[in-house]
Amino acid sequence: GRVMAAGTTERANLDLAGSAWLQSIVGGKEWAVSDILEPPALGAKPGFLVLRGFRADDGHLQGILVAVLNPDGLGQILPVRRAEQGAIALIDGMGRQAYRCPTTATFPERHLSARGSHWALPCLQDSEVTGIETNAAGEAQMYALAPISSIGWVVKASRPESEVVGPIIRTLGRDFGLLSLVSLAAFVLALAVGRSLSGPIGRLREQAMALGRGELQGRVDVVEPVEVADLARAFNSMAAEMALRDARREEYA
Repeated sequence: GRVMAAGTTERANLDLAGSAWLQSIVGGKEWAVSDILEPPALGAKPGFLVLRGFRADDGHLQGILVAVLNPDGLGQILPVRRAEQGAIALIDGMGRQAYRCPTTATFPERHLSARGSHWALPCLQDSEVTGIETNAAGEAQMYALAPISSIGWVVKASRPESEVVGPIIRTLGRDFGLLSLVSLAAFVLALAVGRSLSGPIGRLREQAMALGRGELQGRVDVVEPVEVADLARAFNSMAAEMALRDARREEYA
């Protein structure tokens, strides 16, 4: 775990003995990524390590090449863009935010609180996490976390709840308005059809009552709708037949 050569004095004094990342390389892993190391571990700025083991043909570990990266430079190789106010972040195995796009603060200000580490813990155990939280501006935002198992980090995507729910509410409102218009049109149509039927049926009812009183000369004049007009013609035919039979009965009386 001793550094044999380094580009700077601070990194030459770096001691990786006993670190989980070094032990994973010794245990046979080809490469590993460390958590964020804060000053003065790597000098004046925070950073993280990428370790790559070199082995002989027989598999014996001969050495490890260690690259030191500045998390603030991740934006140059991870230019991820999110819609509107959406954001994406990388969180290390200790629950500290290493990178965020869009960048809103320097690294010390990006550290997650103990609460943040707590909700990141299930994701660090290879479980996806979703939820709603309140940002610094007091706005509710929806987030989802997914583990990056190969390096023990977590990726977090978030977006204000209003941006996610707003289009859904607008769509539902538009659909509700359309449904209301269709329902209103159906009601007006049903009312018109009902009125077109109620008049002729009412006249048929009155004529049926007149027949019951013995008034056989009346007729019902209905042109439409067709079904009611057919019924009216049948009714008129029945009334005429009854009148004819009544006249014949009086002749023989």
